[in-house]
Amino acid sequence: MDLPFMNKSVSFEIFDENDIMVFTKSVDASISEAHGKEMFVTDHPVSRGIPVTDNIKARSRPFSMVAMFSNTATRIDDAIKKAVQGDSAKEAYEQFLDIMDKGWRFRIKTSLETYENMVLAKLDVPRNSEKGNHVEIAMTFKEVRKAKAQKSKSQPKRATNQTKNSKGPQPKVKPPPAQEKTWGAQIVDFAGKKLGVR
Repeated sequence: MDLPFMNKSVSFEIFDENDIMVFTKSVDASISEAHGKEMFVTDHPVSRGIPVTDNIKARSRPFSMVAMFSNTATRIDDAIKKAVQGDSAKEAYEQFLDIMDKGWRFRIKTSLETYENMVLAKLDVPRNSEKGNHVEIAMTFKEVRKAKAQKSKSQPKRATNQTKNSKGPQPKVKPPPAQEKTWGAQIVDFAGKKLGVR
């Protein structure tokens, strides 16, 4: 069987949710690959004085391919690996389904380009009677961009000995001075003391 792109294999490095590389995997043959790039361009008129480049943004990078995984070794260096590990086409298919469900990321290395932070967005496996000894998996990947989180400025802490609406220490208010009694009131008080009247 004449296998295409035998000297242009594609390899995957798979990373979990903690950015730890879990394992690597290579395809037995790359049937087809689709590389490209797309830009988002505004449909609205650009005002004078505003750079046109501010209205053009790169979209997430896409990558799609049809990879073949075989039950038999397609290269001499894979013969021992398949014999020892029992790496089969069905196992490869199940691995990609599991990675897809977990949302793990890929680093995809091709002969044309290397893609970072890619997730498997779509997977199709066409089957017919001629593909009993291998599986062809059509995979569509999409780039996931990571944004840097901005730390918010923390508010200064309030003093623990003051309430929320406290206005700080207030000056002490002196009591009003006692008013002096008139002569008439003093005579009435003196007479009352002598007569025992309170």
